[in-house]
Amino acid sequence: MRMNNNDLNILNQIIEERNVKYRTYHAYKSSLKNYLKFQNISFEELLKEAKEEQDSKIPWYDRTIVERLTKYRKYLYNTFNGSTASRRLSNIIRLYKDSKVEMGELPYFNEKNANYSDPITFDDLATLDELKEGLNIAPPIMRAIILFMLSSACAKVDTLNIKVIDFLEATSKYHNINTYIKEDIEDKFKQENKIVNNIICVLLEKNRMIPTFRLKRQKTSKYFTTYCSPEATNAIVSYLISLKEELNYNDNLFKINERYFNDKFKEINDKLDRFKQRKTKKFTSHMLRKMNASLLYKNNYFVYSDEYKIALDKEQIEALHGRSKGSTEASYYKDNPEILKMIYINALPLITVFHEYTNKELEDMVNSEAEKKATKKTKAIQKELDEKNKSEKVMKKEIDDLKKTQNLILEKLSS
Repeated sequence: MRMNNNDLNILNQIIEERNVKYRTYHAYKSSLKNYLKFQNISFEELLKEAKEEQDSKIPWYDRTIVERLTKYRKYLYNTFNGSTASRRLSNIIRLYKDSKVEMGELPYFNEKNANYSDPITFDDLATLDELKEGLNIAPPIMRAIILFMLSSACAKVDTLNIKVIDFLEATSKYHNINTYIKEDIEDKFKQENKIVNNIICVLLEKNRMIPTFRLKRQKTSKYFTTYCSPEATNAIVSYLISLKEELNYNDNLFKINERYFNDKFKEINDKLDRFKQRKTKKFTSHMLRKMNASLLYKNNYFVYSDEYKIALDKEQIEALHGRSKGSTEASYYKDNPEILKMIYINALPLITVFHEYTNKELEDMVNSEAEKKATKKTKAIQKELDEKNKSEKVMKKEIDDLKKTQNLILEKLSS
């Protein structure tokens, strides 16, 4: 049974009332499609059936809805792994509840015998050498995305939501080009494209760039600060140069749809010996996020190793990943992005694929960032002093003018 327009309208109304995100909507839609196919009846009819039995005061365990959901649950756990089965069943129960159908407990079901995927371990993750192999066969856009996700730990949805203006602002320290354009200016898009091209040309001549991104994580709706590696930044610039189209501020930085994105990851899996043999635990975009956390995590290295000295604590990694803090913690404890960036720079060797950093390089990068911050602070102080001097000059002129006026009045009075 396919979902008809009435069913779609019911779903859309529920989703609108719940104010859920786009991805959640598709999860509910997919679950409902599967449920209707299994029941071979429309959702509209299912709701009518459930409400009629509810109004007739039929005991809960004697209702048709219980029989339907019990059989569907058995089908789910026989067909999918335990996590997927549980999630799909919960979605259907939620849709019933939001449609004003009272829901009781379903008959007991032992979930221990369900199929669950083995959790991914550290050894299941791709190595940097394997990642290098995959990047060597990836097109420019995927090379840029993979290096960005590895070094920033941004989730797929957040990565694909990044706009061109986000990248321009993140790299502002390196190009120093003003991106502000008045909203009502004529040929606004042409002006934006001109600025974008100018910035790309400037960035092309730079190296060791570590952009500072201020992003909103879709999953939690929380803002967070993160960075990406110099090799990721260079890959992004190279990819942008390869595009044969005009770029505006609100264009997606990575011009790619989710299907192509997933297909390219599948191609990489098929090329990597260790992953093409697997049915599960494939190399995915989410694995890059796990790799970032695992490669940066201090406890994954021997205490006396060089890696341990530059690795991060769990709290620092959580901050870079944009994970939610408790309400009290979030209100009182704020991460200093400048300090976090210095820590990130020192840890770059752990999440860099193509370059081996020397201690001198890392030290120079830290000093360079410190100098940029000092220069910015100096300019701010100088600007404040200039404004103060300007104000004092204006005040002095006003006093002089007042004295002249006073003298003129006195002269007239005395004559």
